Amino acid sequence: PYMIISGTATGLSTTVGTRGADLQLMAELGAKKMKLTQIYSAPLTAVEVLNFLELKGWKVVAMADNEGWLKWTLHREEPLPTSPPTYSEKPGQPTSSA
Repeated sequence: PYMIISGTATGLSTTVGTRGADLQLMAELGAKKMKLTQIYSAPLTAVEVLNFLELKGWKVVAMADNEGWLKWTLHREEPLPTSPPTYSEKPGQPTSSA
């Protein structure tokens, strides 16, 4: 999977996830879903988030600067699935079993 995080070099919070984010990982980062969007914000600097995610197996694959907002794309290797994916009818909803 891929993840995009963003923040400023001196900022006190970092955007760490969007809809479909790993809720356990968001909890470990102390990230809270922002009220008007489906984006999670962690009360950590970008460097703290990057260091934490590296310990969890995430690696930076790209970085960009957009008018002072730094953005990183991270990737984590996972074992290949043994069966095809299943999809829910609505994002964030569990699939129903037949």
